[in-house]
Amino acid sequence: MGIAVGARTKLRDWSKAHPHCAIVFTSRTAGFVPIPDFVEARIQPLDGTRQKSLLQNWLGAGWDDAWRALEDRPSLVSLCTNPMLLSLVAYSHRMGDGDTTLPRTRCGG
Repeated sequence: MGIAVGARTKLRDWSKAHPHCAIVFTSRTAGFVPIPDFVEARIQPLDGTRQKSLLQNWLGAGWDDAWRALEDRPSLVSLCTNPMLLSLVAYSHRMGDGDTTLPRTRCGG
């Protein structure tokens, strides 16, 4: 599980061949195996204040509509502690017609 040994070796070799290039390697936490000589960093969950801030940055004046739609769905708010998932919600809100339809539950029901 995790990144294949061959890919880990290639990443390490490439980083040594290009020491002035910054490499950001992302992975889910499930099955993650650290790569020697790489610094591990984890994105921390967003609290409500940071969720609102991200929505404000993404959506500007319409952020509060998206927040109200989320706030009515506690299971989605908990999913949106993940910055990528909250960004997807903000994106879908921005691309919608202003009438954001979010699923009632995590399963989409």
